[in-house]
Amino acid sequence: MITLKVLKKEKLVRKNRIYKGKAVDFLADIIRLQNGKTAVREYMGHPGAAAALPVLSGNRIVLIRQYRYPAGKFTLEIPAGKMSPCEKPLACIKRELREEAGFAAGKFILLSKYQPSAAFSTETIYVYAALNLKNVGAAPDDDEFIEKKEFDMDEAIEMIRKNKIGDSKTVIALLLWKDFLNGK
Repeated sequence: MITLKVLKKEKLVRKNRIYKGKAVDFLADIIRLQNGKTAVREYMGHPGAAAALPVLSGNRIVLIRQYRYPAGKFTLEIPAGKMSPCEKPLACIKRELREEAGFAAGKFILLSKYQPSAAFSTETIYVYAALNLKNVGAAPDDDEFIEKKEFDMDEAIEMIRKNKIGDSKTVIALLLWKDFLNGK
């Protein structure tokens, strides 16, 4: 059995918001370390997000293709979006699945809840599989330009191996769904 050293939680001394944005905040808080010294913790405040892998019959899945400015390229991703204040993850993904992919789902399975960058962001992403899909027509936001694409599950997994899919929530969703299908 592995024994872990007991560490003390860092304590906030002063919250310092550098920038309050529409989607995220940037902070540089002063904290007290367990040895009594102070340090600065720079990070991005994020309300969280929800994402879903749309699963069609015949082991086919749907990804969306869109341009991502920070990455400087088009990406293939599962539908996802930032949660509004006080919004629950399931309500968020129901909204985003309709907006981005044009689907309503009869069933959702939570595959994972993870922090993509715990060292510098408060973001938590809830990743679901969306099943029993009904096409209801997409309604993307005014600043979203999205192309919906269908793939065979094995083809999507191979695209991960060939670095054609690199978005973390999408990689996690695809690999966990593959395990789910294999009874793991």
